[in-house]
Amino acid sequence: MKVQRWITPVVMAAVALTCLGVPAQAADESANQQLEAQINALKAEVAQLKAQQDESWLSERRAQEVKTLVRDVLSDAETRSSLMDSAVTAGHNGENFFISDEEGQFLFIPQGYVQVRYIANFQNHDENGTLDDEQAGFDLARTKFQGKGHVYGPQLRYFFSIDDEADTQASELVMEDYYVEYDLDRVADGLVIRGGRFRQPFLRENLIDASQQMAVERSLVNEFFNVDRSQGIMLAYSQDMWKAQLAWHNGTGHGEDGISDFTHVTPTGPAGYNIGAFGQGVPNGTDIALTARADIKLAGEWSQWQDFAAWDGEPMALFVGGAIDYQEAETGLAGPQWATVGWTLDASMEYQRMGVFLAGYGHHLVDSDNAPSANIAGATFPEWSNYGFQAMVNYQVLPNELEPFIRYELVMLDEDINNELVASGVSNEIDDNLNLVTMGVNWYGHKHDSKVTVDLVWALDAIDNPYVTNAAGDQQPNTIGLLGLQSDSPGNDGQAALRAQYQLRF
Repeated sequence: MKVQRWITPVVMAAVALTCLGVPAQAADESANQQLEAQINALKAEVAQLKAQQDESWLSERRAQEVKTLVRDVLSDAETRSSLMDSAVTAGHNGENFFISDEEGQFLFIPQGYVQVRYIANFQNHDENGTLDDEQAGFDLARTKFQGKGHVYGPQLRYFFSIDDEADTQASELVMEDYYVEYDLDRVADGLVIRGGRFRQPFLRENLIDASQQMAVERSLVNEFFNVDRSQGIMLAYSQDMWKAQLAWHNGTGHGEDGISDFTHVTPTGPAGYNIGAFGQGVPNGTDIALTARADIKLAGEWSQWQDFAAWDGEPMALFVGGAIDYQEAETGLAGPQWATVGWTLDASMEYQRMGVFLAGYGHHLVDSDNAPSANIAGATFPEWSNYGFQAMVNYQVLPNELEPFIRYELVMLDEDINNELVASGVSNEIDDNLNLVTMGVNWYGHKHDSKVTVDLVWALDAIDNPYVTNAAGDQQPNTIGLLGLQSDSPGNDGQAALRAQYQLRF
């Protein structure tokens, strides 16, 4: 640098002056002091020039660092600006977390819940000493992650539900439900079309989400007469006082990744199907399957239809509803060719923290060109009819905190089915009527989002293989299912199941 070019000569001159020999006789004390002052002045000037050089170097380095920082900030600002072209908002609206664009054209709402459950089953196996009278254990009944929202505006909506089926022997993630639906407002106000896999519009208890049930688990009568999930399409029409749904689908039990729902409540072993299969529908697929449901709101709000709890502060609610299901077996198969009709009627009321629910069920084999001998170990059946009934009462003794309940259910089996199963060696003789009573209580920390449920299920009659593989002549109970009930050994009845569950939902 220019400063450095003449610093060195100056320093050298100063050093030369100090080293120059001066005759002692020509110097005096004043000259020495003057020379020393000049040297000190030169040193000070050199130090000042050096400091200016260092400061100039630091300034240039700082300037370069500032330029780099400015470039980084501008680049980050440009990136953020491009993202903010369609501003994203996220937060909690008091009910759900959400992610949305600024204009509300796209919305995602994450949801989920976990159910930690303990079940103890008590039976009497006096006639078979190899069986355990008491079985108990913990279970993660449901661990679900769900999402819903809309795309390109509120008219086009979606929903999905992923469950870790920990209640099965091989825990795995399963896509339970996934569907899209679209508002057909241009056709009629309140008309919606849905396509995908979803619970068919049949039983009221089954349509209420598992996280909003009164008892730890849905009733056995629900499992017996239920249509459950299936792939298909549905038209739904709703008005202020009523709503109706019509679904065209693949048939009962064809909504679990192509695997029959029968595995939840019926056997799949060598003997084929047990009584529960006749409550379920057509096992070999369908030529046609239609399900329709209608509900009328006589009082209250539709949000009260979504659960059985009678929350304090809600208005009086009164609902009545009914549904019908028709299915014809697939033609051209070696299996049975038959048609079934199922129906239900139900009513519910909520008044001053008390809730009442009543429901009746029926299922009929109405046509049988080829009786279901291929799947029932050689058994043949005439046309038959099964019926069911349920009644439940609940009351919040502590508003929004403590809610006891009691539930009664009845399954009335066709006597001809029972006789034929016994004669064919498929099943033990069981009572034509199956009575169950469930008593329990809910403690709500934050309504259904955080609650503890404890109940006792008492089966007054023998249960014959509601969940297990039924090998002909071999009556062995399976591990405890979601309901906590097992098959009774021959000659015994009257089992009970104690269930306790904590549920956390977001």
